Order: sequence, then structure tokens, then C-alpha cells
Amino acid sequence: MIDRTEIEKRDYIAAFDGLRAIAIMSIVGHQMMAYRIPGGFLGLNIFLLLSGYFMTASLMDSLMKNGKVPLKSFLTKRLKRIIIPTFAMIVAVIFYLLLFQRELLVNLRSTMVSNLFFMNNWWQIIQENDHAITVLTQSPFSHLWYMSLAVQYYLLWPILFVFLSVMIKKHQVLQKVVLALLVASVLLMITKDFSNVHFLRIFFGTDTRAFSVLTGAVVALLFPIQRFYGEYIQKYRYESVIRFVPIVLLVLTLFIMKEHSHLTFRGGMFIFDVIVAALIMISLHPKSVTSLFFRLKPLTVIGRRSLSYYLWYLPLSVLYQAKIGDTSSTPFLHRIVEIVLLVILGELWYQLFEKGKFSKVMNQLSAQWTHSTRRTVKMVYSAAVVLILLIGFIQASPRLSAQESALQEVILASESLSQNTRNTDKKVVKTINNIQGLSREETVFSSNTSITFIGDTMLLAMAQEIPTLYPNAVISANRDLQVFELGEMIDQLKEQKQLGDIIVLMVGSNGAYTKGQLDAVLKNIGMDKQIFLVSNTINRTWQQEINHISESLAQKYSNVHYIDWKSESSTHPDWFYEKASIVNTTGAHQQGLWIAKMIYQTLRGS
Repeated sequence: MIDRTEIEKRDYIAAFDGLRAIAIMSIVGHQMMAYRIPGGFLGLNIFLLLSGYFMTASLMDSLMKNGKVPLKSFLTKRLKRIIIPTFAMIVAVIFYLLLFQRELLVNLRSTMVSNLFFMNNWWQIIQENDHAITVLTQSPFSHLWYMSLAVQYYLLWPILFVFLSVMIKKHQVLQKVVLALLVASVLLMITKDFSNVHFLRIFFGTDTRAFSVLTGAVVALLFPIQRFYGEYIQKYRYESVIRFVPIVLLVLTLFIMKEHSHLTFRGGMFIFDVIVAALIMISLHPKSVTSLFFRLKPLTVIGRRSLSYYLWYLPLSVLYQAKIGDTSSTPFLHRIVEIVLLVILGELWYQLFEKGKFSKVMNQLSAQWTHSTRRTVKMVYSAAVVLILLIGFIQASPRLSAQESALQEVILASESLSQNTRNTDKKVVKTINNIQGLSREETVFSSNTSITFIGDTMLLAMAQEIPTLYPNAVISANRDLQVFELGEMIDQLKEQKQLGDIIVLMVGSNGAYTKGQLDAVLKNIGMDKQIFLVSNTINRTWQQEINHISESLAQKYSNVHYIDWKSESSTHPDWFYEKASIVNTTGAHQQGLWIAKMIYQTLRGS
């Protein structure tokens, strides 16, 4: 993420800020409404590609003019631009947490350290983004993996490029070598065993994401910044139309590509990067018609502040929702409030750190002080920062709470159970269990039912109750599952003939969905199946919205039924983990019994 000072003012291209604006709006939109903008996460690819482009363009310019690169000043200038505002944000958030929301400091110690050393992406890979922690206590810093990735590229790529430039004198050979590195990174991504390796290794890896930076580098070598100042000549009759093609493709990809899809990691992200590269080369020339959109004042203003907006969009959301509590009754209003707060804080950070006003004010004040006063103020300021970090470090216990440990064990055990039930070689169980809480008729019915459970964390939390109730059930669960990504899972279940006569859907913990998206899932499952939609209890802005969608579709189709677990459990807070909406072991047992009773009553009558 780079502001316009990455290149000299004479080389400033306003359209690049417009492209950055598209990137940051996609990222924020994806965080708030992933079901509307499923490909919004690709905004990070745009930032990485632009980083590679401007770093390489600046390095090439220095080599051509001076025959060398002042590597120390090059790295210092660019790293300070990222590190200082990031560090300031971390300190500010920790200070706020110490004063107002200490409960969110739980388990932040490793996150703090990994972010301060800009290795958070690899820490999250090693930890596999501990799901129990993210469910019970969201981290305000989990998005900073990208800042770690950016700093790593800022350190590695200039050094590697200068080395290659010294070793390889011919420009065309240099292009081919960089292109080879790009291909190697793409191959690393697409050859990872996505079915067995968690997508975080591919998504966060410095090696597997390098292709975006290298794509930008290749564009800089093929299409240097000076080309934007050349004479604009339309060579072909339909050239203006062709310039719109990458713009249309970019927008379509943002609304089509899905974060956890196999296609995304089997070359989809690279295809998106190629689209962005084509957009840069043929659509952003200052005198082209297509660049007018990217040069619109609102977009350029947003684009210049993209770093500050990125730093604050997740902390604001996490802190706001944790403070307010249940925001599902008026989700639109709360989203507007979050956006307003983001604009305010983003502007403050932009002015203080990106525009350098904090340093200017401090310099103006220190000019009036004696040497002794300046020294004292500096010591007090440094001591305050160290004290905040130290207290935050001490308060942020590295140990999981008893509830988090319990939930983590349940989730891991349920994931293993899910894999076992998907085993095509498993034997059919004919034993009828004696289940306390169910009548003999309900027990016999459940034991002989062909049923498939599909869901996310909500299902994983209670999955271990299922084999007792439904001995031959198939459980297909994914902790990161989104409704708009269900197509691949259902198709796989169909292919393996593991879709039972009864389907229970327990989804919505990871994000909202539209009525059309859930409707498409129901039709994909098949109208010959009896489908049960379990209401969601997740304490998020979208809870009421998705429950209303499920209920309305149950009224629309005769084979679709709504199980109102939300209402049934509302008077039993002891069934849930504290300050969360995920069932504990007691709640899991009660939920399993309730689902079994509702299915029996619906299909056999009470």
C-alpha cells in the first residue's frame, strides 16, 4: 500500500489513486458484506501489484540515472511510511483496550509481538488462526498479516532486484528472469494441496503471494512510468472500447470470485492480477477516456488515504461491535456508523502520519524548547509508549481461557468426526440407541433416517451429538464456510452419493447471505429432499436478516422447513459460552435433541 509520494511529484498519476480507492473499498465492503462482494479480498492483490510496480519503477529510474541505487535510503524511506502509522495504530488500540475493553486483550500477546516484528502472516499460518479464539474473542489486529507481508516485500524485493540488475546487464534477460520468478510463485500457489492444507498457508505465505508483487515488477519493466507521459495516439478503430475491457473484467471478478474457492487458488488470483496489469497498461493513461473515472476527485481522495483506512477498518469494527453488543436489529445503521468512524480516524491518521503533520507539530514545538526540555519530552514520550506496550503485553495472557480450550477441543474433534462420516467405506449402523429426552418413536425414526448435516462453526459446536441421534448421518462441516461458497461442497456430496433424504443446514456464522443465494443452494440440493434450516444465534449484525431469509424460504417451499433454535434457546444463556452465541456442551446436547424432535414432528406429525 503506497501513497503518491512513492514516485516523484512530477511522475504523479492521479488514476493510480483511483485504483487504490477501488481496492480499499472492495476490502472494507468484503469485510462488511462478503455475500455482496465475495471477491473484495482481491483488493489486497491490487495493493501488492502496485507496490511491485512502483518499487521496480523507482529502482529502474535510479539505476538508469545514477547507475546505482542508494539502497539504505530507499528502504528507510519506504519502510518508515508503513511502519510508523502501523506501530502508532497498534499502540493506540492497546491504550484504548487497557482503558475500556480489557477483555479483548485476552490472547493478544503473540499477536502483538508478531505484528511489532512484522511476521504476523507466518505466525497466523503456524497457529492456523486458532478458531476458538476468533469465535469467542475477535482480534482487532488479525488484518495486519498484510502489513507484515508488505514489509517483507519492501525488504526483500529491492535487495533481490538490485542483485539481479548487477548480475544481468541485458534488460530483456532481466525481464525473463523476473517473469520466471513470477511463474515459480504462481506454481507454488496452485500446486499446494488445498484439500489437506489450510488455505491460510497459501493465502498468507510470502512465497505463495509473491506473484502479485512480481506481476507489478514485470509491468514496470515492460511499461515504465514514463510511458504515461508519452503522446496519446489511438492506433485502432475500437481502441477506446478495448480499454474498457479490463475495467469490466475487474469489477466482475470482484463480484464473482470467492475467497475459499478452489478456483481462486488454482490460478484465479493470478488471472485477476493479469487483469489489473492490463488495466494499468491500457486504461490509465492520463489522456485516455477510461482514466477519467479513476481520476474522479472522491476516488483519488479515498485512494490517498487507503493505508490509513486499511489500518483502522478491522479494529474499528471489532471494538465497535464488542462495545455495542447485539447489532442485528439495525444492521444498516451500525454499518453507517462504522463507516463514519472509519472516515474520521482514517483522516486523522492520514494527516498525522502520512502527511507528516505529527512530526511538523513536534518540530515546531521542540524549536521553542531548550535542549534539556526536548530531551525530557522525548524520554517521557518514549517511556509512555513502552509502558503502554508493556502493560498490554502483561495483560494479554497467552493462555486460552477454560472456555476457549473447551471449544477448541470440540471443534477439532468435530472436524475429525466430520471426516469420518464422509468416509465412503464406513459400515451402516443398525443399532437403535436409547436416548434420554426422545420418545421411543422419535428414537427409532432418527436411527433409521438418511440424513446429511451441512454447516459451519454452529454445526461443529454440536456435531458430536449427531452420531448418537443419527448413527448413519453424514456431517459436512467447514469452520470458514459461507453460503455463497456452498455450491462446491454440495456438488461433492452429490458426486459421492452422500446427500441424504433429509438435509439440515446450519450456516451463517461467518457472514450474511442474500435470499437469492440461499434459494440457489436449496435448488442445488434438490426439491426432492426434505431440507431443514436451523436459525442462527451468532451475535453479529446479520443475524436477524439471515434468520428472516431462512424463515421466508421455508414458507415458500413445501419441502423446506425452519427450525427456530434462536427462540427455543433465548431463555437459556447457560447453554452458550459466555459473551458468545456458540453452544457449549450442555447447549449442544439440547440443540441436538431439539433438532431431532422438530424433524420428527415435521415429517411424522406430533
